[in-house]
Amino acid sequence: MSLLRLPVLSTSLCLSAAPSFAELAPGLDTDGDGKISADEFIVSMGERDLQQRDGDGNGVLSTAEWLGSEAGDFRRVSLERFNEDGDDEMSIPEIVNVYDWTFSNRDADKDGVLTGAEVPGHLKTR
Repeated sequence: MSLLRLPVLSTSLCLSAAPSFAELAPGLDTDGDGKISADEFIVSMGERDLQQRDGDGNGVLSTAEWLGSEAGDFRRVSLERFNEDGDDEMSIPEIVNVYDWTFSNRDADKDGVLTGAEVPGHLKTR
């Protein structure tokens, strides 16, 4: 799977305006509207995981592939919570559920898009 990467067009912003998610995490704003919707977030994050972690190329992530070397709390908790069939593999629907849940938790004002204040720290580029 490939992620469509569009350049983020800069717009004039007030100095007091918080940077948009698109400015902080370029490449996730696939339609170029300056906002990161749930669909953009879920697809981008899921594709990223499959591209970076699916070592055997079978389209699912084994427990070892999902956890990777860092095996942080997010990875462990999401494996326990979203591996619905208990087969110790994260299928595409299970990965989608992980990032749908992540988006819902990050979208503090429930406006359907992520803003700069809602950007997960590991995705920030500045």
